[in-house]
Amino acid sequence: MSNSRPQAYQRLAELLIGSRISIALRVVAEHQIADLLAAGPKTAEVLSSGTGIPASALRRLMRGLTAIGVFEETAEGRCANTDVSAYMRTDATPSLREMILVLNDDAVLQGWQHLPTVLQSGAPSFAAANGMSFFRYIAADPTRSATMGKFMAGI
Repeated sequence: MSNSRPQAYQRLAELLIGSRISIALRVVAEHQIADLLAAGPKTAEVLSSGTGIPASALRRLMRGLTAIGVFEETAEGRCANTDVSAYMRTDATPSLREMILVLNDDAVLQGWQHLPTVLQSGAPSFAAANGMSFFRYIAADPTRSATMGKFMAGI
């Protein structure tokens, strides 16, 4: 982003792209990319073989997250963890990986898309958007339930 704009303008622009960053973090967390980088920097091609994401697309994703400080790129063009991405590792204590997964779950995001209605009615939107309460949704799937448990234990 150009520094010719006022700081407040730049901050608002950062906030506007926040949901896109959250979705990118979700992809990284789902594919455990921070764990793949735990042993050291790797090329997009090596990460591709561990994630199933095409190397060219993964390179773009990682460069985008590098631009905001989540990862870093070495002089050799390899992707590496930073202090920020280290909190996405499954063995980190505390870890934010599960928070990323829960808060960016499709059903949770659908509930947030109904925020204007919630503000008008005062009624929770998750059930209206997803056909069941949030906690019933979590309990309905063992993987989601385990992820929620780890999320709650980590905060």
